[in-house]
Amino acid sequence: MMFETDFPHPTSMAPGPASSAVHPAEYAASVLAGVLEETVEKVLHGTAARLYGLEA
Repeated sequence: MMFETDFPHPTSMAPGPASSAVHPAEYAASVLAGVLEETVEKVLHGTAARLYGLEA
């Protein structure tokens, strides 16, 4: 499972001065509250890094 913002599409979570969207970091923190830290790391980084070969 991975978290995505759908950027750069018009419905993306990329708020600017005229946007009512919640900032992606705030949204992720709210929906992942109470989830194990190890799982949050996988959803926000680990799975995508592994899938796209971005591991350090």
